[in-house]
Amino acid sequence: MDGDNGGKREHDEDVLDDVDEEDLLNVDDTYEEIDVDDSLALGENDDAAAADDDDDADDTSDGLRKKSVFDRLQRVKRPKLTIPDKQKDLRTVLSHRSRISNFNHHVKTDGLSIVPPSSDTVPPHPVIEYRRARAVRVVEDYFNSLCEDMLRISAPRTLFQRWLLDMATGTAIEEDPIFKNPQCVVESDVMRTGLRAEMPYRIRAYSLTKFQVGMKTLEEYISSAQYWLDNTAAAAQELGEKEQAKEDGEEEVEEEENKSDVPAAIPDDVRARIEHQLKDVKWWMEDGDKHDQALLNIHLQRLRDECTPLFAGLVQDKIDEVCNAVLAKTVEVHHQLENDKEKVDQLEEKILLEGEKDDDADENEGGDEDDELAILVRNQVQVAEGRFDVEILFGEDAFTINRSAYNKLFSLYKLNNPFEGPKTKDELKQEQNVKSQEDNDDNRSNDNDDDDTSDDAMSEEEYKGLFFTALYCMLRRYTTLMGELPGLPGASFEAPIPPSTMNILYQEMGVCFELCASPLNAFFPFFCSPFPDTDTVFCSQGPMGDLIVQGGSFECHPACTEEAIDRAAEYVLQILEDTDSAVSIVFVSPNWTDPPCAGLHMLESSAFTRHRFVAPRSKHSYVSGAAHFASGTERNAINVLPRFGTAVFVLQNEAGMRAWPCTKDVFWNIRKAFGSGINHGNNNNSNSSSSFRQRGNMDGQQQYKKRSYHRSNNF
Repeated sequence: MDGDNGGKREHDEDVLDDVDEEDLLNVDDTYEEIDVDDSLALGENDDAAAADDDDDADDTSDGLRKKSVFDRLQRVKRPKLTIPDKQKDLRTVLSHRSRISNFNHHVKTDGLSIVPPSSDTVPPHPVIEYRRARAVRVVEDYFNSLCEDMLRISAPRTLFQRWLLDMATGTAIEEDPIFKNPQCVVESDVMRTGLRAEMPYRIRAYSLTKFQVGMKTLEEYISSAQYWLDNTAAAAQELGEKEQAKEDGEEEVEEEENKSDVPAAIPDDVRARIEHQLKDVKWWMEDGDKHDQALLNIHLQRLRDECTPLFAGLVQDKIDEVCNAVLAKTVEVHHQLENDKEKVDQLEEKILLEGEKDDDADENEGGDEDDELAILVRNQVQVAEGRFDVEILFGEDAFTINRSAYNKLFSLYKLNNPFEGPKTKDELKQEQNVKSQEDNDDNRSNDNDDDDTSDDAMSEEEYKGLFFTALYCMLRRYTTLMGELPGLPGASFEAPIPPSTMNILYQEMGVCFELCASPLNAFFPFFCSPFPDTDTVFCSQGPMGDLIVQGGSFECHPACTEEAIDRAAEYVLQILEDTDSAVSIVFVSPNWTDPPCAGLHMLESSAFTRHRFVAPRSKHSYVSGAAHFASGTERNAINVLPRFGTAVFVLQNEAGMRAWPCTKDVFWNIRKAFGSGINHGNNNNSNSSSSFRQRGNMDGQQQYKKRSYHRSNNF
C-alpha cells in the first residue's frame, strides 16, 4: 500500500534556514534553564510577560533567575522571519516553540493507572550492540545488491528500515531485539509491497508537479519496462528450446542451482496491453507537445494505474526470490550474532580470571579467537562533553548529540536510577547496628570508623560510567533501526509532534503518558517504547502491546508506517473497549486517505471517536526524528514540514468524557496547537465524518511547497 501512495511516505525535508552562531550562543545559555513551568503562556507577548515576571519575583532567587533568563532573551538579536505574508498563522504557531522545553518531567498524573510488564530483560552489552549494528548493515548491503542485480532497481530508500521496524515491533520468535522474527520478510507484505511499487519504475507524486522530473520519470519508466519485456521474450524462447530438446530425446540440460536472472514468460495478451501503452507514450514523446504538463500527467497516471499493475505478476517470482534470499542472509547473520554473544561471555570470564580490565588490548590479544571482540570487550564507552555537543565513542562508533538531548536523557536516567552517593560514617554505623541486632552480635565493631565513606559504595564516576554505557547502547540501537549516519533514512518514521503541542495536550486534556515514543523523543517521563532492555533505564514502561491500561489520559503517535498505525489503532480501541474506568486517548497519525489506511478507517468508524480533525500540512510541523543528532549550533535540522496532513482523533469512553471533557474551547485550543482551523473561524463541526473526509482529500491534492523560516531556538 505504501507504494501506491507516491510521495506520501517519503522523507520530510528540513525547512529551517541557518541561524547566526552568535545568536544561538546566547539562546543556549537560557534554553537549559527554561522549564515548562517557567515558560510563557502561549500567545502572550514576550516583553509584557517578561515585565510581569520581573514585578512578581524581584525579591526571590527564582524571580531573579527568571529575570536573568528573560533579560538574555531580550538581548538576543532575533533573525527576521522570511515567511510569506499568507503564512503569518504558521509563523505564529511555530514562534511559540522557543519558550517550551523539549521535555516535561514535572507532570501531574491524575487518573493514570497502568500495569507495566515485568522487567526481567537482560541489560544490553555495548559489544553486542556494536556487532548487531554491523550484522544489520551486512543484511542491508545484501538487500541493496539483490535489488540491483535481480530487479535492476535501486533499493527504495526507507524500505529496509521499514521492514526492520516491522520486525522489531512485531511478534517475537527470537530473543534478539531487532531480529525478533526474520520470517516476517516473507510472511509480511511490507517488503513485497514496497518492491512491487518500484516495478518497472516508481511514479512518485512530485513527478506530477514538476515537468522536468515528470519527463525523466517517463523516460526511465519506458526504459525499464522495455528491458523486462525484452528479457521475458528471451526467457520464453529459451524455455521453448528446452521443451523442444526434451521432445527430440536429447539429454536434459541440468538445471542451474540459481534461477535465471530474468522472469518467466508472460501471457501474450498482457504483453500486448503493455506494449500498446508504451507505444502511445513513445509517440507523444517524439511527436507530441512535450511542454504540456497536463498531457504529461495523463500519461504518467495512465502508466501508474494501468500499466504498473500488469507488471505485478511479471516480477512476483523475482520479488519472492529477493525476499527468500534476504531471509537466508538474516538467519545467517543472526546465528553469527548468537555466537558472538557466547564469545563475549567467555572473554569476560577470562578477563575476570586475569584480574582488572586492561585498557591496552594489544597486550592481551594472544590466544583470542576474535581479535576485534577481544579489543571491544576491554574497551569502555568514552564520552567527551562540550558546551553545545556531547560525543559518545565506542569502537569505530562516534555519536555526537546536542547538549539539550544529552541533558534530557541524563535527567530521565537519574529519575529512574537515583544516585544516592557514598554513605557517610553515621549511615554506615546505623546500618551496622541494625545488622548486629538482627544477628544477635553485640560485640561487632566498626573497623572503618576513620573513613567517612564506604569503600564499596558507588562513586559519582562509576554512576556516570553506567549512564554512558546505557546511553551508547540506546543510541546504537535506534541508529541501527533508523539507518546509519549521516542519512538516517528511517528517522522520518519517528518524527514526534512539537513540545508546544504536547504541552497543550497536557494542559487541556491532562495527557501525561505517551503510548508510542522512545527516550529520544519522549516529552513526558512516562512512555512506552519498543526496546525494554535499552529503554527501561530511561523511564520506559516497555512495549505498548505489553502495557495493561486501567485508566488515564494518553497520547498515541505511532511510527509513520501503515502497519504500525494499524496495530496502534487496534490496541487503543481494545483498551477503550475493555476498560470501565476513565480513559482518554489523543491519536495522531498521517492523514493517508488515498488509498485509505485501515487503521484510520477503524478510528473514524469507532463509537469512541468523540472529535476528529485534519491539520493541513502547510499549517504545522514535526520535530525531526534525528533532532538529537543536530549540532547545538546548527538548528536547521530540528523542525520539518510534513508532506501530508495530520489526522487527530480524540478517543474517550464514557468515563473518560466526564473526567477530561473536550469542550468547544478545549477542542479549539487543540486545533490551534496543530495549526488546524486557523482562518476558518470557530464554527467547526468536529463530529462530521463527511467534513473530515472532505478536508483530508482536499489536503492530499495540495502541492507540497518547501517553506523557509528563521528560528531563535530549537522549537
